[in-house]
Amino acid sequence: MFWFWCCFISRARQFQTHVQRYTKPLLDRIRAGEIDPSFVITHRVNLEEAPVAYKKFRDKEDGCIKVVLKPQLDDIVKTTTINGN
Repeated sequence: MFWFWCCFISRARQFQTHVQRYTKPLLDRIRAGEIDPSFVITHRVNLEEAPVAYKKFRDKEDGCIKVVLKPQLDDIVKTTTINGN
């Protein structure tokens, strides 16, 4: 049983991404124009539509791969007013 668990953990680690290792080099290449990650963005919605967009993403509907939330100016003003900042 121990051997099986060790193999499972070993295989699980193979599928993890080293985010800290790749974030800075990737951001540098995006800023330099070498990489354009926009192709993965399939939906852009405002904050009010976020729950519906999440459901589409969760349920793999409408070809939803990546959602970008775009807060509207009204949403920013409401948040600022509520927080008092």
